[in-house]
Amino acid sequence: MSKFQPDCIIIACNTVSTVALEKIRCALDIPVVGVVPAIKPAAAMSSTKVIGLLATPATVGRSYTAALVSDYANDCTLVSVGSTRLVEIAEQHLRGIKVDMAEISSLLEPFIKAEQEQQLDTIVLGCTHFPLLGKFLAQVLPKSIGLIDSSAAIARQVANILGVEKVEHQPKPNQQQCFMTKIGSSETEASFVSGIKGFGFQEPELFSI
Repeated sequence: MSKFQPDCIIIACNTVSTVALEKIRCALDIPVVGVVPAIKPAAAMSSTKVIGLLATPATVGRSYTAALVSDYANDCTLVSVGSTRLVEIAEQHLRGIKVDMAEISSLLEPFIKAEQEQQLDTIVLGCTHFPLLGKFLAQVLPKSIGLIDSSAAIARQVANILGVEKVEHQPKPNQQQCFMTKIGSSETEASFVSGIKGFGFQEPELFSI
């Protein structure tokens, strides 16, 4: 914080946001934006009022998530799938490991069944890992199902906080800083670094926690 003096912080994890967002806000004197499942826009978008939530088991089971459903989707039927394996697959994909489409199909089977039996038409990607797999999810899901995440809403919220003039242009490469926790072998770290660079970041700085 003292080194970079940010104007705003985004907690880019649904699980952390549902657990600790208010505590983090209380500890800091700058705006903190959380990422929570896009239940409200999904409920508004759904024609059949049957929506899915694809997230980690922690996010699926959190009272914060239940409150979002109660507040914004109480007229909807919710089909929830909590998967830690899909998080692992997303990270493996970032490292360049081929995605097993049969496994993806198996993990999404509850949604496929719900589309057939209950006309489910919208799925919330309630984990910031999962948009990395968006094209693979779309390949195995029925075409009638739309996918939605919080990214656009978060971008709008940050723009409102900071003012459009601060966010309408991408920062220059030398203004971007990327940090990555040490996660194991040097080979694993190197493959993650390669994936992160694919998003336009410079060489990440590694640190231990």
